[in-house]
Amino acid sequence: MSNDKPAAPHKSREEEKTKTERLLYVATLMAEGKFVRGETCAQLAEQWGVATGTVENYAADASRLARLVEAPAARMRLAKALDRGLAVVEG
Repeated sequence: MSNDKPAAPHKSREEEKTKTERLLYVATLMAEGKFVRGETCAQLAEQWGVATGTVENYAADASRLARLVEAPAARMRLAKALDRGLAVVEG
């Protein structure tokens, strides 16, 4: 019997890109005040064809990111930076 653990599955570049795009999208919604707790995750999960918990994880990460920036002007700069980041990921 071997003590070797099976290799953890690696996410493809496309899967990572999709995750990044979705996290940036949720963060942008939050920064713009368009994220509605208890509603947006379910709507996005249905739209994206993933579990609500998956989108809730994106939202948790996005919320941590948004909390780094408290001032409204800084949040708008963050939203613009996220848009630029999303453009780079898509491009």
